Amino acid sequence: MITMKDLAKEAGVAVSAVSYAINGTGSVSEEKKKKILNLVEKYDYRPNVVARNLKQRKTRLIGLLSNLQSLGPDRTIIASISDECAKRNYNVLQFNKTNNMKQAVEVLRSNQVEGIIYVDDRTEVLLDDYSCNIPIVYAYCHNEVNKELNITPNDVQGGYIATKHLIEKKHKRIGCITGNERWKATDDRLEGYKKAIAEYGIPFDTDIISTGDF
Repeated sequence: MITMKDLAKEAGVAVSAVSYAINGTGSVSEEKKKKILNLVEKYDYRPNVVARNLKQRKTRLIGLLSNLQSLGPDRTIIASISDECAKRNYNVLQFNKTNNMKQAVEVLRSNQVEGIIYVDDRTEVLLDDYSCNIPIVYAYCHNEVNKELNITPNDVQGGYIATKHLIEKKHKRIGCITGNERWKATDDRLEGYKKAIAEYGIPFDTDIISTGDF
């Protein structure tokens, strides 16, 4: 199997020049770069990514904790995460969260993930207690302790837009079926609803507000 050293020898350049040409980093003349890349194509050379990552102490792995039993938006989010990681040459290690959150995080840690993305419609026990300095981002759920790490929908705006749409269709008596009680999304969407009817001078009527289930 041809190595980077072999390419350097045949091209008459330093090994670092081969690395610069392949990775598009550093400084190498166009003439040498062209010669190197022609040899790369000739021998169908593929860098040893595993060895390179070990040397750099990087695994290029992102851990993904999700609830596979959950349908709906979660699947779209997970697909998007995979697509974006692939664009940046990262792999995703997905793990279905269990009732034992500490165990789930330990599985990802043992695989040396560089970061964890937590996807669910609610936050379980705080992952920060188990992360051991692994960066964590919460998607589609709210972590009240580290709010700056949340990537969530603007539910107030969503409730407002939905209600405003009906008002602009000339409807005056607009009911609202909320989601589960004590959920932030429920409170936020209802707040958006109230904001819209107040803006258009429609009185708030508790008789047409009903608690539902997502």
